[in-house]
Amino acid sequence: WLERVWLQQHIGAILRQGLVSMRMRRAVCAVFLLHGLATCTVAQVVVQAGEPANITKNNDINVTGACKTSITSLCAAVPHGDGQVANCLRTAVKAARTRKEATPLTPNCRAEMRAFFVQLARAGVHADSTKVVAAEPVLGFRAACSEDLKKFCRGRPPTAAMQCLKMYKPQLQDICREKVFDIQKEEAEDMRLDAKLAEACSVDINKTKACQLHDPPGAQLACLKARRKSLSESCSKELFRREQEDAEDIRLNMDVFRTCQGEINTQCKDIEFGEARMLKCLWEASTGRDVNDFSESCRQKVRNLTKQTLQDYRLDFRIRTRCASDITSLCAAQQEKVDRLSIKELFASDDTQGYSEGASGQVIRCLKANYTKLKTLPCRHEVDQVIRVHAASVGANPALMRECGFDMEQFCSGIIEENIPLCLRGQMSFIRIGCKEEVLLQGTLEAMDVTLKPKLFHSCKKAMGEFCQDTTPGAGKMLQCLHEHMSKENFDGKCKARLAADLQASNHDWRLKYGISEMCKLEVESHCKQEMAQGAGTVLACLKRRYTTTGNTGCKKEMLRYVQQGVENIKFAPDVFAHCVQDVQKFCADVEPGQSRVHDCLLKHRSEISQECAAAEFANQQIITHEISASTIVMQKCALPVKKLCPDMRL
Repeated sequence: WLERVWLQQHIGAILRQGLVSMRMRRAVCAVFLLHGLATCTVAQVVVQAGEPANITKNNDINVTGACKTSITSLCAAVPHGDGQVANCLRTAVKAARTRKEATPLTPNCRAEMRAFFVQLARAGVHADSTKVVAAEPVLGFRAACSEDLKKFCRGRPPTAAMQCLKMYKPQLQDICREKVFDIQKEEAEDMRLDAKLAEACSVDINKTKACQLHDPPGAQLACLKARRKSLSESCSKELFRREQEDAEDIRLNMDVFRTCQGEINTQCKDIEFGEARMLKCLWEASTGRDVNDFSESCRQKVRNLTKQTLQDYRLDFRIRTRCASDITSLCAAQQEKVDRLSIKELFASDDTQGYSEGASGQVIRCLKANYTKLKTLPCRHEVDQVIRVHAASVGANPALMRECGFDMEQFCSGIIEENIPLCLRGQMSFIRIGCKEEVLLQGTLEAMDVTLKPKLFHSCKKAMGEFCQDTTPGAGKMLQCLHEHMSKENFDGKCKARLAADLQASNHDWRLKYGISEMCKLEVESHCKQEMAQGAGTVLACLKRRYTTTGNTGCKKEMLRYVQQGVENIKFAPDVFAHCVQDVQKFCADVEPGQSRVHDCLLKHRSEISQECAAAEFANQQIITHEISASTIVMQKCALPVKKLCPDMRL
């Protein structure tokens, strides 16, 4: 190991002295191969060693070196010096890629061109010098950014000045901001141009053969991200910093950008790049449209990137920028805590025994927990998006994954990811307290509006257009409208199926019912304290028992909706179904739930069913006797007589 370190250090020193003849390159290559440092060809030697070759005194690529022929054919009219010829060659490569043609440069020339720009990146930016850079990393950088460098980055060492410009990017002049972004795009293609990241990850790269490849563009960086859990602390730290910088624009993630070109040009063609808009559009399109509209490769990369951005508030550009003031006022303690953690402490392990490890996602969870206190509308919109993503993917919710990992294994094994939240809600009486808290936090937020349940929302667009055109969104009203009409014969079947699954899961806890949780708080505190202590699932049964006697009209109205749902379909009434499940299996196994059919079946066998089931069914009949509208099937069958004889009664 010491011998390898010595070789790496001294080979770099030899190359810096200019001893870079072809003979020397062959010798260095042989040494590399002998000691197993890396796979090697003569053209790659300087790249593997991380040092440039054939750099002229004019600070440009050598016109007599490996690129001589390419320069003659592609850049003959370009003045030599200040990186102009090197930039010309790079432009030719990009143009060929855009045209989907083979690169016009030989492998040796490409390696030499890359090495030139690696040297510039390592030399850094001199904020206090009039020349700024030895040669232009991108054409026009010096003129565009000299003023901003002096304004924001004076006194910074050359290796830190570019990071300084990125940090102050929103405050830079437009022309400088454009050039900084151009440099970021080059770094996205070749991570060695990010000198700090390349240095921090050099050992990790040398350990992994797959991460030593530079083609296609962005391959090396994608390789490191795929192995993030096994990286050294120094590499993980710089990768985390780099991902924060890249979060602004999907073009800085070459792996995803390249894979999703078709979807960007079709699904999101009217969306501007920047401010993480494109990733948001791609995620929404991948979640809400037919699978044929989206390639599976793009879908997976978009979902994985979206999951990664929600692991920490700093990785989510839109949360980080739009919620800055709310984080300071509401989540300062969580922010201070996670900002002090190392990368290993923050993310810890992701294996089956690591559910309780790590501390990621705390700031985002805090914003969700303080949703009603958020002061800025842009932040609330971004937290809405977080709720949608968490609804569709539990893997994007690190707080829930930590608390519910074992519960998911126990109760939801084999369930596809998008259905795990419903599975956990259906097991509210059995999951652990920490998991229950996370499920309730997410579930209560989703209940506020149908748009926060993305799969349900997209499945029910047609039904909302037909039955709920005049319904104002928000406060759970659209969901209530859909529930009221879902028993109608012409109701969309796909929407009905998703509504039924959502209702069946959400009716296990009163706090997952937006209207009840808002209107029945006082009733619960006054009359259902014992049930709260026993478990929140029994609170709905308590409220149901008090239906005929309560004077809380708002709570009574919301409870009527719950009763109607249970009368319509016994599975929507867990308090009844739990007492009657064996009787249903014994006497009504062939009866399809819905339109009160299972209840009718049980009543036909009322002399044979268990006492517990009979008591639950009797309680239902009491409410229907007291309030005939509790039976939606009766109201449908009797709609005309009711309209004629009872015009003041709301159908």
